[in-house]
Amino acid sequence: MLKRSHILPYMFVAVIGIVAGIVVPMQPLRTFVERVIDDRILSIAPKDFVRAAARIKPSVVGVVVSKVKIVEERTLYEEYFGQILTDNGVPIATVQRIHNMGSGIVLDSIGHILTSNHIVNGAEQIMVAFPDGNNVGAVIIASDSLSDIAVIRVDTVTVPTVPAQFVKEDSLQVGEFVLAAGNPFLNFFNSADPTLTLGIVSALHRNFTFTGTGIYQDMIQTDAAMNPGNSGGPLINSRGEVCGVNSFIYTGDASVQGSVGIGFSIPGSRASHIAKELIRHGRRRVSWTGLKIGEQGGVVITSVAPGGPGDRAGIKVGDQILRIADRKIQQSSDIVGVFLPYFPEDTVFFAVRRGSKEMVVKLILQEMP
Repeated sequence: MLKRSHILPYMFVAVIGIVAGIVVPMQPLRTFVERVIDDRILSIAPKDFVRAAARIKPSVVGVVVSKVKIVEERTLYEEYFGQILTDNGVPIATVQRIHNMGSGIVLDSIGHILTSNHIVNGAEQIMVAFPDGNNVGAVIIASDSLSDIAVIRVDTVTVPTVPAQFVKEDSLQVGEFVLAAGNPFLNFFNSADPTLTLGIVSALHRNFTFTGTGIYQDMIQTDAAMNPGNSGGPLINSRGEVCGVNSFIYTGDASVQGSVGIGFSIPGSRASHIAKELIRHGRRRVSWTGLKIGEQGGVVITSVAPGGPGDRAGIKVGDQILRIADRKIQQSSDIVGVFLPYFPEDTVFFAVRRGSKEMVVKLILQEMP
């Protein structure tokens, strides 16, 4: 039921308009108020979240990975007598088998599953737990450490799969309700039925410094609770469509392991595009622009490879790059990660300044020769 306090602000606007001598058409105002009220009710209706949960649940799986870790630990004996060596003079190492848990999103009906690279990297064995109770083995099709995306595959003869529906992250708005789905603490619950938590989109286009292992840029920030095991699971909208892939959380303190309401997801359209590249080519192909840059009061083209993508696009030495795709370029560090969602044959728009003239050119990427 809509409270009287929700209507009062609009009545107040109408009264102020009349007092100020402004003619406020009542019918458009009424239509505007009704539209605002309808949108508000639809956006918070619990039944929408129930439908969203029912739609995504069959497409969310648990991913359990076994890895072997070599640990060179000093034993009590070694504290007194030094390291124990093999006949070849190599220190004897301790072998430990460790388990890693995460989540995954079913991509298609032939068993491809999207998950996080940091979950399956180095895996010796992968088991996928489906919501219906089936547990089946999986193999890595391809993985990409730069984007933290990996694709694994199960045998669909063993278990049927229900693909998730992806949407473009461009449709997201700050403040929009979202649900984080996944399998946190999978072994604790001993069930692969996914957990869902409710939150909002706290911010968009969050960028993080390149760590040397992965590029986390244009990330979606949400306060929907995420915990160990959520990585690789979907962030969905109120229609149950995937708008992000849950990646990591910020806790503020190494001693804090759980959610404090600051989680980050890879935009869904980017993750889906990268997954298609990995499935089609079995790897991330390296894109080439045929350009070299320098900083001279901005980012300036210093070299154009003859016959390369940049040359065919009409870019010239001395052109200043103003924008690549939808990212403003002011210094060379702004280019880090800009090509993350692009692959050979993809089109990227460059806005450049040549003298006093600004222009937009279309550059078609090519695989690195």
